[in-house]
Amino acid sequence: MNRLKLLIVDDIEINRFLLSVICHDMKEFEIHEAVDGQDALEQCEKLRPDIILMDIMMPRLDGFQASRQIKDRYPDTIIIAVTTMTGSDTQKKMAAAGMLSHIPKPIVKDQLCSELKNITELLSVNCSSF
Repeated sequence: MNRLKLLIVDDIEINRFLLSVICHDMKEFEIHEAVDGQDALEQCEKLRPDIILMDIMMPRLDGFQASRQIKDRYPDTIIIAVTTMTGSDTQKKMAAAGMLSHIPKPIVKDQLCSELKNITELLSVNCSSF
């Protein structure tokens, strides 16, 4: 199977760097970055990522808005929220925006790797069933 395209979206450079370093260790991914929700939409047009790690609180276009637009255009794209936001209201907004799951900040490497491993296995099973 080809490497999966992973788009990391966060307006804070050090957060993108940390996520990139963690994900780089997982050889399954071709890693790309976007600096905010608007940039994520533009990157999706070019890259068609398989998985997006999406921050919520960003300038220009927040993660909820960007996720809704991405899911409208590319419904098979898997979006995982990566944020400090918590609570049942936030969880409902994430689900309504089409986000599959949530990784809390600060990032716990094992938790992120486990979530991504589960998703890559799911994608592998879905691709091999055709």
